Amino acid sequence: MTNRNYNNGRAFEYRVIRKIEALGWRCIRSAGSHTPIDIIAGKDGKVLGFQCKGAGAKLSREAWNSFWWCCKEFGCTPILVRRGMEFVQLTGPYTVENKLPDAIKISIK
Repeated sequence: MTNRNYNNGRAFEYRVIRKIEALGWRCIRSAGSHTPIDIIAGKDGKVLGFQCKGAGAKLSREAWNSFWWCCKEFGCTPILVRRGMEFVQLTGPYTVENKLPDAIKISIK
């Protein structure tokens, strides 16, 4: 029997993919959510990495940094997607001083 949280998360990821693909991006989904990046999208030489989070869900410092550095390894811009299709670009890793870096709301085009 599949996990309800997994099914909800997967459905959300597919909604994000449909929205991004409708804008002309090509997407690849990392099935199973065992990687820091849920979706990688490319268009016109640009590459975006997406982490999709449900309502009220937050990234821990470890998850934030894992996502940030994985995106940097793949040369993609890290984007956090929240329920309601709010796209937020992460601007840096979570520092040792517990300082959360800025996150910028963006529009995907």
